[in-house]
Amino acid sequence: MRASLIVRDMRHNPFYGLRADRLLRRRSAKQGRRIHGVKVLGGRDENRAHHGRQAPDAVVIAIPRAAASVLRSIVQALEGYKIPIQTLPSLGDLSRVRSR
Repeated sequence: MRASLIVRDMRHNPFYGLRADRLLRRRSAKQGRRIHGVKVLGGRDENRAHHGRQAPDAVVIAIPRAAASVLRSIVQALEGYKIPIQTLPSLGDLSRVRSR
């Protein structure tokens, strides 16, 4: 559900300046499917093979409550590509900011 919201918002909001073309999911239930036309790949480990073919221009991490070790492993896996890495806040954090 969250991935669907993010992809849809990225398509309709020029704020991002990015276009999603691949999604990584921790759970593989949606693997091989498409969310708003964007292919869902497997987890982080499987994605290393996909990066070898064509590195992304940027990575957006949408795991708001990820442990520091998880974020560190993602960043380390992407270090060689020298690409921007952004994180998205949780939807709850966004709603709290908007209500101020």
